[in-house]
Amino acid sequence: MIVSHIALPKHLTLPTLALLFAATFLASATTATAAAVNVHPGQWEMSTTMDVPGGRPSEDKPPVTTRCIKPEDVKDADVMVQAAQKDKRCTTTVSSATSEHVAWTYECATGSGSADYAYAGDSYESTLHFTAHAANGEHKTTQHTKARRIGDCS
Repeated sequence: MIVSHIALPKHLTLPTLALLFAATFLASATTATAAAVNVHPGQWEMSTTMDVPGGRPSEDKPPVTTRCIKPEDVKDADVMVQAAQKDKRCTTTVSSATSEHVAWTYECATGSGSADYAYAGDSYESTLHFTAHAANGEHKTTQHTKARRIGDCS
């Protein structure tokens, strides 16, 4: 089940959760701007849901954020994916990069995962899978984002 807010399992610590969200946010925010892919610059609205096994679903709506994607932000998919990886101790491998689709995997000491983006000009959808490596075991999370261009940047 895909949920927007969840009650976390007791074994998932706040530092682990913070790392998880930071990694997925960095990947999501930067890769959304990737182009040579079919992404039109402008103001974008993104709705993100999280699925954490063992979490309780919430009745709340998914959080919605907005972001201005500028023409200079959308140059090269490979470069944008690499820029998303702020932790230089991590390894990122782009497995597919076309005008309609970008996919990659990443491996860090603290976790690993994969991302898959499907672009359609004025919209995109993405799925990120992340496994956090913690002392008390591995914690898996999936993040789904649906985005749409809502106009020009202000």
